Amino acid sequence: MKQVTLLLLTPCLFLSGCISYQPQPLAPEKSFQILNSYKLDDPILMKQLEKEYPQYQWPASYWSLDQLVLIAEKIHPNIGYAEAQYRQAIAQFHESRQLPNPAVNVSIEHTNKPNEEQSTWKKGVGLEILIETAGKRDAKQQLAAQKVAIARTEVVDAKWQLRKQIRDALLQLNESLQTEKNLKQQLDIVNQSMLAMQKRVSVGSATRSEQLAFNSQLLAIRQQLNNVAQNKSTAMHSLATALGVTTNSVENLSIQLTPSEIKTTLPKVSTYQIIQSRADVQAAMAEYAISDANLRLEVVNQYPDLTLSPGLTWDAQSLIWSLASNLVLPILHNNHPAIEAADAGRLASRKKFESLQLSVRNILDQAIDAERLAKEQVKQAQVAIQVAGKRKAAAERAFKAGAIDKLQRLESENIFLLEQANEIKSFFAYANAVAALEDAQQIPLSSF
Repeated sequence: MKQVTLLLLTPCLFLSGCISYQPQPLAPEKSFQILNSYKLDDPILMKQLEKEYPQYQWPASYWSLDQLVLIAEKIHPNIGYAEAQYRQAIAQFHESRQLPNPAVNVSIEHTNKPNEEQSTWKKGVGLEILIETAGKRDAKQQLAAQKVAIARTEVVDAKWQLRKQIRDALLQLNESLQTEKNLKQQLDIVNQSMLAMQKRVSVGSATRSEQLAFNSQLLAIRQQLNNVAQNKSTAMHSLATALGVTTNSVENLSIQLTPSEIKTTLPKVSTYQIIQSRADVQAAMAEYAISDANLRLEVVNQYPDLTLSPGLTWDAQSLIWSLASNLVLPILHNNHPAIEAADAGRLASRKKFESLQLSVRNILDQAIDAERLAKEQVKQAQVAIQVAGKRKAAAERAFKAGAIDKLQRLESENIFLLEQANEIKSFFAYANAVAALEDAQQIPLSSF
């Protein structure tokens, strides 16, 4: 009985190396409070970023897009989620490299009427050792390794999507701010023009219908201001959501775009290299590799694993050893349906990858053309505003010389503001075209 007791106690020796469970219950209220406490200039966060990225000023009086992205990567849950999945995939890869643990079988037999050659108690111990055949372990490791690769691309994609959301919100916010400023100037000019027109009407040099035309302009400008205010609010909330902070934290954000700040420099690599570097293309390649590894695993699953069972039995002062084996016979089926399904899955992954390549190539070509056309429109708008500026200056000189009245001077100023509004619109159209080109290549092209 002492031998059996020792055998039963042997597994307990391994418990000292086990990892104990640590409960971490979800606390929604605490989590909500933490999310509401995040600020762009949090002292602890600033010290951490200053240590990791000393090339930037933390906190900054003028935030760059890159700085905002680095802040968001530290606090936004989407990044933490993607990184946790990546760590999970790595752990599963390490698990795939482990050999299967042997099983221990302990038996005790009792005989009420033993003969002279038997003892009352018969004690035995045996092992079950699984031997994976046909390279199954290698196939499982390859499958797990490709899952690590796809999890890695998901982290890259999560970071890019975060940058995209922040950049797009900044573009929308700055366009709203600049448009709002321009519209307020237009509103002031139209109000002054109305007063000047009233003087003309009072002396009979203008009609009442001409005065009513300015009322229509005022209504149109006020409606545009309402729309811009709504767009500004939407952009503010989108930016706060992308950064992972409250809206109050971004209300006084010091960042502004001007036409001279966007400079596009296309990478000096081939279209093929650009396409292959995209996270979604990398993910599609990893998905194909997973389907290929899965097919390989199903093929080797045709061959059964071997289980060896060596054992020892103590009976009548005699030690008896034995060796048994277990092998599943592939008589009823040979895993062919699973192989056919895996083969079809690999073909589907290949076609999905080719379809993505075609789609990305077309998106990239379209984005390059759109960026070029938008740049030309900016140049045209800049020429137009230069002409309007010269006419405005000439009208100002003529007004001071008494050659024209105030209404004519205000009209030239209004034309200048309309051309300025067109320049703002064309600039942000170009900025969005550059942003689309960034997304097509998933390579930063500008310092927004």
